[in-house]
Amino acid sequence: MMVLAFSVIVSLSWLIFSIVKGNEEEVIQNEIKSAQAAYLAEAGIQQALWGLSQNWDWENWADNQWGRGGSQGSDADGNYYEWNGSLGDSGQNYSVKIRDNGEIASKIVSRGMVDSFSREIEVEIGSAFDFGLYSHGKMEFRSRRFTVSGANNTGYVYSKDDIIDPSGFLSADKITGNFTGGSGNFHYFPKEIPLPELWKTKDPQTGNMIGFEAKINGPPTQTTVRYDNDTGEGNLEVNALIRNKTRSRLKDPPYFRKIANVDTATNTITTEISNDNWADDDEVVLERIDQYESYWSTLSGELDQLNNTSYGNIYPNAVYEPGVLSSSQSFSNANFTFTPTVQFCGNTTFSRNIKIDGNAIFGRLHQFLIFFYSGETTISGNMVVNGNAYFFNRVWITGRLYVVGSVYIWDNSSYNWTCVGCGSGGSDIIVSENTSGSHGISITSGGGLFVRDGTLSVDKTVSTGGILIGGYCYVNSDVEIKYGTASWRGKTEIKNNNTTAGAFSIRNGSLEVGSRANNIKTDLEGKGRIIVAQNITLTDDLLAPDPNNPLFIASGGDFYIDDDIESQGIPFYGMVYAGKNASIRGLTRIRGGLMVVNDFSNPLYGGSINYPVFDKNDLFNVGFTNNNDFVRPLLWREAD
Repeated sequence: MMVLAFSVIVSLSWLIFSIVKGNEEEVIQNEIKSAQAAYLAEAGIQQALWGLSQNWDWENWADNQWGRGGSQGSDADGNYYEWNGSLGDSGQNYSVKIRDNGEIASKIVSRGMVDSFSREIEVEIGSAFDFGLYSHGKMEFRSRRFTVSGANNTGYVYSKDDIIDPSGFLSADKITGNFTGGSGNFHYFPKEIPLPELWKTKDPQTGNMIGFEAKINGPPTQTTVRYDNDTGEGNLEVNALIRNKTRSRLKDPPYFRKIANVDTATNTITTEISNDNWADDDEVVLERIDQYESYWSTLSGELDQLNNTSYGNIYPNAVYEPGVLSSSQSFSNANFTFTPTVQFCGNTTFSRNIKIDGNAIFGRLHQFLIFFYSGETTISGNMVVNGNAYFFNRVWITGRLYVVGSVYIWDNSSYNWTCVGCGSGGSDIIVSENTSGSHGISITSGGGLFVRDGTLSVDKTVSTGGILIGGYCYVNSDVEIKYGTASWRGKTEIKNNNTTAGAFSIRNGSLEVGSRANNIKTDLEGKGRIIVAQNITLTDDLLAPDPNNPLFIASGGDFYIDDDIESQGIPFYGMVYAGKNASIRGLTRIRGGLMVVNDFSNPLYGGSINYPVFDKNDLFNVGFTNNNDFVRPLLWREAD
């Protein structure tokens, strides 16, 4: 009986073990298939993210995108694009939907399937441009109400660092970041969204070098930086800026140095004197906006071509030397070689091709402090000045002006100017402007100004006429525009079209409109695009009144506005971008636009932002060429 009982027990144990083993194998297989389904769902997510990074205008994708039999559709939750895929096994496949639910981020929903097992993953995606107000650093609200709103509840605020609002001034549809106080629908997205950059070292699509990147080799001096490799050093040039990306990440200015000389044989960059704290192994770059750099190269090529053009007979000195009086002159296909300075008085018109080998003065003849024939200057053709260009009185540029040195434009009621080397024998001459003649400075929509090496200075203090830059304006170094005096406000208009060839672009310098030092308040009204490598300083209001032609204004450095964005009933439509700190001393009102900045150096005073008004595709034309910045996972979760 004992043997029989033992045999029964053993048999039952074996039977139970077999049953358990079979169930465990089935459970394990089910778990494996379920895990495989999750991997398949993730593969669909990754394919969607890759597709969006290549072509982020997904709502205009054609059917059968990527040959996957994709199609567009809509349901109660919004529009979507859907396709099916697999990893090569017909029994292991996934289905993907990219959905636009009318909120900040589109959503990717991917379901992976292995036999009868499925797993679904949802990912919300977004970028800095999905937020009406975006700061990569701290955002603080200390006084007055600030509202961010938009259609379909898209008035969203994001800060990677702290959002400080102890008194509840901030109101938005969704607030994201480390948050203290305030109202609105708070959300925290754990994934960091990088600050989109205008300047890139490499083209993100091709990987080709468009700048220079290296690490500092050894402690730099105030004027010397040695680097440890040759990556892109052929792009280095005198007067260009090298930026220390390590210092800028640490928010430890100054970030830039200006190049004075390059010795590629010894990997040494000589710079203008700087009292920064750059250190060994810091990363330095020379970055460009690819499409703007391409147009810069086009203009440089045109300048060289015009310098090599045949102009026929050279004008004799007697036509344009000091002392030749004429109330009106016109020149066409002319070559002037008189040095040190060519001088034109009275009303002067230049057409077709004009070449001047040295410095040139327009609109005012001076000799022994006696002045004759002030007048207007009209440039309707192509003019090359291989030195500095000095303009007085009314200036019309309806053609193209190419200047190798710097450009100075004055239209003042009273101005004393010392021109070094402009007089006989190189002595200084003082020029006094008066109120006679016409007034105003205009670069028309069909015209343009290219300043290859130097700066642009515009100084207008008479209340008649104005400053209008309607064509392109490309300047290598700083631009200073003063329109007005300490006793009255002026307004500068920079209104170009929405093409790269129509932009206002400062390649290496900063822009100041008005004068902080002299308390000259000057409004800036614009449309199109203003792209500045370093800082933008506006001494009064920023205006862009046309909703159909917004203003994209961007600085690679700091952005200062001494007064308001929108003022006196004149609105602002468009985008404000600051690669470093933004400081707005007045109210911020953006109608149908957004603000993207790296950091706010002081609290936001108050105002409102209505988001959005323009299509994201416009941002490519502004210079944001890295599509990877447009698509970032924010929330990644399993739906089942």
